[in-house]
Amino acid sequence: MADASAPVSGGGSQPSTILRNIIVGAITTVLGSTTVYFITHGKDKTEPSATEKLLVGKEVTTKAWKSYVAMDNIYYKNVMGLSKEMVETKNIINYKNEVLKEAESFKKDVENILKDPNLDNSFSSLLNRRLDREKESVEKLGAYIDRLEQIRNMSISDQEKMQRLQAEDNGYRQYSMSVLARATTEVEDLAKNLTDKYAQPFNVEEFLAVVDYKKLMNPEKNKPTVAPGDSNSASKGTPVTQVSNPEEPAKGKISPDNIITPVEKKPKEINNPKPAYSARNFTGEWNAAGALITLSPDGEMGWEMPNGDYVYGTWRFANNQILMNATYRNGQRANWVFNLSKVTTSSFTMQLAVQPYNLYYLVKNMDY
Repeated sequence: MADASAPVSGGGSQPSTILRNIIVGAITTVLGSTTVYFITHGKDKTEPSATEKLLVGKEVTTKAWKSYVAMDNIYYKNVMGLSKEMVETKNIINYKNEVLKEAESFKKDVENILKDPNLDNSFSSLLNRRLDREKESVEKLGAYIDRLEQIRNMSISDQEKMQRLQAEDNGYRQYSMSVLARATTEVEDLAKNLTDKYAQPFNVEEFLAVVDYKKLMNPEKNKPTVAPGDSNSASKGTPVTQVSNPEEPAKGKISPDNIITPVEKKPKEINNPKPAYSARNFTGEWNAAGALITLSPDGEMGWEMPNGDYVYGTWRFANNQILMNATYRNGQRANWVFNLSKVTTSSFTMQLAVQPYNLYYLVKNMDY
C-alpha cells in the first residue's frame, strides 16, 4: 500500500477542506445578498414607498443645495474679481470674454446637478430657470459692452458721447437690478419650501450675491455716516465708511460696513482757489491714486475705487467748492462738500470740508 500523503508543512486544513470552505463562503454571500434584496425590494414591490422617496430626495437635495451654493459663490466672486480688474485695466472686451467663460463653466456645473433624477422637483425647476436667465443675462451683457465700444468709437462730441454712455449704463443697471430681484425672490421661496418639506434649514444667506443684494436694497437697516476716506485711504483714492456703532464693528471682513474712520483731526492748511473757476475747469475723467473719478458736463458723477467698489451720483460746482450727492454700490448715501486748491488745467486738489478732512490729489486722464 502506498504511503499516505504527508500533512501540509506546519499542519493546517486539507486542500479539499479549503475548497469546501471557499464554496460555502461564496454560497453564504450570495444567499445573504439575495435575502437582503428581497427584504428591501420584494417581488411585488414595483417602486419605493413615499417615505423612502422622501429620505432619498432629502439626501440628494441637501447635497445639491450645498454644491449649488458653493458654485454660485465661486461664480459671483470670480465675476467680482474680473470687475475689479476691468476697472484697473479699462479693458471691457477682455472683461466680457472672461465673464462669458465663467458663465459657461457655471452652466455646466448646474447641468451636472440636474442629472440626478432624485433631486427635488422644485429645486430642478429653479435651476432650469436660472440657466434660462443666465443665457439671457450673458447675451444682454455682451450687447451692452458692444454698444459701449461703438459709442466710444463714434465721431461725436465728448458731451454727446458721455450722455449716450450714461443712458446705456442706466438701462443695463435697471435690467440687472430686475434680474437680481427675481432671482433673490425665487431662491428665498425655494429655501422656505425645502426647509418646511425636509424639516432642516436651507439658508438663503449662504449665497453671497443674495447677501450683497439685500444690503443694497436695505441701506436704512444699518445706516452709516459716510465720508470719502481718511488720510490713509485718501492716498489710495478709496472712500471709507464709518459704522453706526463704532464699539461693535463687524469682525473678520473688511468692507465699507466695518471700517471705522479715525477720530477728528485738524484739517491741513490749503490755499483756497481764486473765485475765477467754473464747473468747466473740473469736468473730465480724473485719477486719484488709483481711483477713477468722473465728473461729466451733465452733472453725473462716478467714483471707481481700486478695490472694485464704486460710487455714483451727481455733482456741481458752487462757491469754489465741489458738491457731490453720492450713492455707494451697497445703497449707502452721502452728501460731500470739497474745498478746492492748486487748480491747473490738468490737476487739482480737493479736501473734504468737514471731518475727517480727507485730502485728494486729482490728475486728469481725459477731458470732456
